[in-house]
Amino acid sequence: MDYLSIIHNNEFLAEKLDSLCDFHLNASLCKLDEEYMYANSTFIVFGTDSSEGEFGFIGDGDISELSIGYSSPDGETGRIANNLSEFFHLIVFYPFWHDLCYKDYTSSEKKIKSFEESYIEEMAELDIAYHEVQNYISEILQLDADTYHLSNFYIALTQEPKFITYTVDEDCPSTNLL
Repeated sequence: MDYLSIIHNNEFLAEKLDSLCDFHLNASLCKLDEEYMYANSTFIVFGTDSSEGEFGFIGDGDISELSIGYSSPDGETGRIANNLSEFFHLIVFYPFWHDLCYKDYTSSEKKIKSFEESYIEEMAELDIAYHEVQNYISEILQLDADTYHLSNFYIALTQEPKFITYTVDEDCPSTNLL
């Protein structure tokens, strides 16, 4: 499925992904801004979040087969999905995925449920109907919550070789998300 084209051609969907999932699709693909940092692998940015973190394809080749990485402005990076399908499953069904980037939470269903409940409350305060928007997005992108397991996220985060960025001025490596 060509997720990026679907989102580009559906402004309402793009708006819902931004409001619920804190994901904004860029108008076009672009390379990592190498004026400030460089990566240990090709990193083609396709989206951002509200903190100016960047989502991108790791490596070279057909984008449908490339892993997805995240680079935060705080110097944390990591592989977060093995492909676009896993990426959209992650951000739609776990829009609070940033909170799950700690080893203590990798197997705690209770803690994950707690994060989701807090996120639902935050969305309600912003007049965003969490489950309604989630269902809309998942229907348009043909995502099924039952086909995605959070373990995919943790496998991607720990996969070797790690996705790392470096600052240009000091050549300092980023910290892994997990």
